[in-house]
Order: sequence, then structure tokens, then C-alpha cells
Amino acid sequence: MKVGGVALECEECSIFGNNCTGRKKPCSQYQDTCSVSVTSLNLTLEGQTAFTKSCFSSELCNKGPLIINMGSSGTSVTESRCCGGDACNTARPLKPRRNTTLNGKECSVCLPDGTECKPIKCAGDETKCLEISGTTNESNYKSHIRTRGCWRDVVCVNLVAQWPDPHLGCSLEKVIKEVVG
Repeated sequence: MKVGGVALECEECSIFGNNCTGRKKPCSQYQDTCSVSVTSLNLTLEGQTAFTKSCFSSELCNKGPLIINMGSSGTSVTESRCCGGDACNTARPLKPRRNTTLNGKECSVCLPDGTECKPIKCAGDETKCLEISGTTNESNYKSHIRTRGCWRDVVCVNLVAQWPDPHLGCSLEKVIKEVVG
């Protein structure tokens, strides 16, 4: 996005750990602020923490954690803080937390090739069943993404805003079971 005729630039870096430094890169038209993010990964990388600085959409500032629950495949919880200028050097998001109280909803989760699907129980404010699929090109590294699970309703908006790649899609899936108390 252009601010006063000049494209916004943010430091871009990502590392497993507590801090990173990188070069400033121009932001896309969909990204109008900078952010620092901490992601708690409980996937195959048991207990890892990733730290990221990047361009971001201000619409997504202060929206709470980005939670991806893929059942037995694990969870990813990301907390982001929007910042600008030198404030990004010292800004630190809160440690990501996830409410694990089951909420009565179930969604389908599948292997990446789509051959095997099974229901998983959703927790906390994971009220939507979503599917993300497509290709993203992050730092000249092309990766194919396909995943399903229980997610917060802001996940699609957040992911598409972060990676506004025309080949990345996010769709709402049907809740396969909802137990109302």
C-alpha cells in the first residue's frame, strides 16, 4: 500500500526462536501495516515456537489468536501485534493460548491427498469448519497448501490478507455435528 506516494515497507523474517531480523520489503496493496507474530506449533514439531516479522492488514489487528486445529495432526496458534517503524523492533505479541474446552462442534479433517477423512472435535471459539487449498509463493519458496479442520471465523480473512496469492483459496465447510446444550 502506498503511504504518501511511497509503498509501505516492513522488515520480513521468520525463525524458530524468539526474535529475527531481515530486510525491509515492500508490502502488497492489501497490507497496510507491519506486524510481529509468535506461533506456537504443536504439530510434528512438538512445542516449537516461530517468530515472524512481516507486512500485515490492519483489519486483522487485535482480532485474537489465529487457531488452526487439525485434530491428531496437531494445532497451530498464532498471536500477532501490529506495529510501525522502530516500534516493530521491540513489539512482542502475547504468548499464544488456545481454549481447549470442547464446544460440541465437529469438523472433518483429511490427509493432504484427500484419501482419508475423519471427524475431529472443536474447542473454544473454533466455530467454523474450513478448508484451505492452493499454492503460495513466500520468499521465492513455492509451497502447496491443503488442510481442513476446526478454525476461528477470522482464519480465511487472515490467511488471504497475509498471502494475497491468487492461487490460495479458503472456503467454509459444513459443520458435520453440532451438539446444542
